Amino acid sequence: MRIVKNAVAERNGSGYIKFVAQESEDMYHLYNIINTGDVIEGSTVRNVVKETATGSVKNRMHLKVKLSVEKVEFDSEQCSLRINGRNVQENEHIKMGQYHTIELELNQPYTLEKDLWDRLHLDCLREAADPGRKAELLCVVVDEGLSHICLVTSNMTITKARIEKSFPKKNHVGA
Repeated sequence: MRIVKNAVAERNGSGYIKFVAQESEDMYHLYNIINTGDVIEGSTVRNVVKETATGSVKNRMHLKVKLSVEKVEFDSEQCSLRINGRNVQENEHIKMGQYHTIELELNQPYTLEKDLWDRLHLDCLREAADPGRKAELLCVVVDEGLSHICLVTSNMTITKARIEKSFPKKNHVGA
């Protein structure tokens, strides 16, 4: 993860941090940092319906939204993060208070605002931004007809591949 801007006040701990998630493991760190009540800003895609004289036209538009977080979902298989919440900054396509969902994407900038950045969240963010952390171990787990290839880091195990192969049964000749 790359920290673009850190604007957290020392005296009261409020402020925002602008970041770019660069690896799928960064989503896990963000899942542990983002809480209900925080505000996240970023670009997303929304279906926008426009009324015309001939009927309604549905377009997918890229928009910048600012949401008050109500729900955070982490998918460990895909290492993806979905954030649901209400819009707190009105624009021409999303009214104030409307619900929307942002799915965080790699290599896209996002801004996270908190009323109070506690030491645990700041330490977790610093650890995620540390370029020295990498996978510590590659593991291959093998069973009859099934193999998993995993990366083991200090925080989580990421399954990179699952290989299934059926083998014909062995013929045992009477002994």
